Formats: sequence, structure tokens, C-alpha cells
Amino acid sequence: MRLLAVFEAKGLLVLLAGLGLLSLLHRDVDLLAEELVASRLLIHHVWLSGVLLRVAGSVTQGKLWTLASIALAYSLLRFVEAYGLWFRREWGQWLALLSGILYLPWEIRAVFHRPTAVHFGLSSLNTAVISYLAWMQHKKSRLRPYQVHT
Repeated sequence: MRLLAVFEAKGLLVLLAGLGLLSLLHRDVDLLAEELVASRLLIHHVWLSGVLLRVAGSVTQGKLWTLASIALAYSLLRFVEAYGLWFRREWGQWLALLSGILYLPWEIRAVFHRPTAVHFGLSSLNTAVISYLAWMQHKKSRLRPYQVHT
């Protein structure tokens, strides 16, 4: 469970990305995108350069706040899940199981539409984690005595 908890601390990366978005507030995002493309960091990704320039042209302050808020909420959820797994809380295991199940359809779709080793690996890893968590919950439920409600 602790290994899963450490993995769920990926919320830190999302939090940092959200803060990075907030750092773009009150800045000329078009100019920053043009400078990034001009620096030739994306020289092998001409398509990505075009996408970056198009997206930068439509960025608004409201969109930045919205994306940063979503990143904050997502990272908070991941931290709560990591806490629950680290301290072996049953709700943490249920939260991890539910979030893993929610990702699975998107991962399976990715495997069928663009079968790459990364997509296959991610869906296989997620399936293994879901299976482990489901097995743990099943094992716990069998150990608990049935309670009769009167």
C-alpha cells in the first residue's frame, strides 16, 4: 500500500503544473510561446510547435484560473488518496480503487486507438493495481463477521 501511496503523490507534479499556469497570469502568453518555438527546443516537434502557438493565442486569464483550479483539486484528491493508502485507511483503498476504475476505460481506448508500449503498459499497470486493491477489499470483507441488523 505504501508503494501505491508514493505513486499517488504524483499530485505534487500536477500542483506544480497548476502553479506554473498561474505564473502566466498577466503575461503575454503569445510572446512566451513564440520565444519557446524560436529557441528551437521543439525543433523535432513541428506539429507541437504549431499547436502551442494556436493554444497560446486563445489563452485568457479565466482559462488559466480554471485550469489551475482543476490542477489544485486533482492534486488535493491525489494527496488525500496517498494519505489514506500510506496509513492503510480503508477509505483510502476504496478511493484508490474507484479512481483506478475511472481511468481504465480511457486507457483501454488508448490501447485500441493507438497501440503503443506506453499505452499498453499503463493500462496493464492500472489493471494490476485495480486487481490488487479489489483483492484486498474482498479479503477484508471475508474476514469481517457478518453483522445482523435488528
